Amino acid sequence: DEYGYTTYTCSVCAESCVADYTDPLGPVKKITVGGKITSFMSETDEITVTLQNDASGETYQVVLQGTEATYIFENIADGDYILTVSKNNHVTRSYEITVDGESLTQDVKIHLKGDVNGDGRIMVTDYSAILRHVKKTTTLEGYELICADVNGDGRVMVTDYSAVLRHVKKTATLGVPSIR
Repeated sequence: DEYGYTTYTCSVCAESCVADYTDPLGPVKKITVGGKITSFMSETDEITVTLQNDASGETYQVVLQGTEATYIFENIADGDYILTVSKNNHVTRSYEITVDGESLTQDVKIHLKGDVNGDGRIMVTDYSAILRHVKKTTTLEGYELICADVNGDGRVMVTDYSAVLRHVKKTATLGVPSIR
């Protein structure tokens, strides 16, 4: 369990027994990092979740499926980590997290490429947000900005707006189904 006790089947009595590992520094807590992932579209496409320690480079990874999934990493040492979540046709999302003696819950939502507002659909609201950004009447920032960069060139320009518009009008596709 989380305090250093282990349950095992006893070879003498064949019963379930508990071993008490007494540590002079006290019980060892097993730290976990986990949470819920929300994504869209395919229930069968893989979701890859990676946890990497900034200092040591030690990496943990789990592959899940679905549009709602739960991930968990166990026995995580204290430190600073990068949590990265990716799925086909979605924009990869990364979080900087710190583990400091306690288990941590980090829920994650990843958006479809072109889904600026994160509602799971690529619609008029998304291309309007991109157009306002291109015209400099509003500014997209952070993850919304990355979602708007549908061609992946590091900039949000008319080409991105046009690609989303064509997708919504169903004259071209971004690789995801059009939903109206």
